Amino acid sequence: MDYKKYRDAIGKRVSNRKFTGASIPEDKLVKLKELVGAYNKESGLSMQVITGDNGPFEGGGIFGGSAGYLALVGKANDSDRMEKEGYFGELFVLEATSMGIGTCWVASSFGKDKSKAVVADDEVLDLGIVFGIAEPKLSIKEKMIRKVLAKNAKKKGDVAPNYDAAPEWFQAGVDAAMKSPSTKNTMPFAFTYEGTEAYVHATTDHECVMVDLGIAKLHFEVGAGGTRKCDGKKNRLHSSW
Repeated sequence: MDYKKYRDAIGKRVSNRKFTGASIPEDKLVKLKELVGAYNKESGLSMQVITGDNGPFEGGGIFGGSAGYLALVGKANDSDRMEKEGYFGELFVLEATSMGIGTCWVASSFGKDKSKAVVADDEVLDLGIVFGIAEPKLSIKEKMIRKVLAKNAKKKGDVAPNYDAAPEWFQAGVDAAMKSPSTKNTMPFAFTYEGTEAYVHATTDHECVMVDLGIAKLHFEVGAGGTRKCDGKKNRLHSSW
């Protein structure tokens, strides 16, 4: 993993809700589709890059001018499905950001029943990531949304109670995790440092909390320079699913 590239992307990434209507250059679109194919192979997900389909956003207006979206699809019986969608979906986001493409995670305002994504009988379409060429200036509505969401932001002590006593790699991981997108910017996760290990757990419960946790784990991994994913027992961050 190119941690430097992704750290730079984390520093640049914002949630874009208004787009110019311009198409994504074909070479960049091909690259994103290739990456999604690789993510699917590694994760067992069935994520799909969809273009030319505004159905899931009809009536919302806020995502006008977008070029497409990533449909996050996985096996219904995969207990890690939504965490993987968060992790690999955010990989897509950081890659797109590094290419100068704007993105935004979409859950409640994503019309799943109107999507053209192919979903098998044993699969679930959970949510999407809209992408496109972002408008350079924020609309009044987008400014209002960001102002409201900023009120939910947490402090380092809330996300990592023993932040000051932890080593630099842990602090760097937490710093990156605090820049991760989450549902209504609630940051529903907490990181702790015990001995020589890092641990993470969800601090609340909502429909997409495991997606938020997967996103935060990726950001932590990137910030820490390779302190990685998580096991299913005690949420210890380590090197494999």
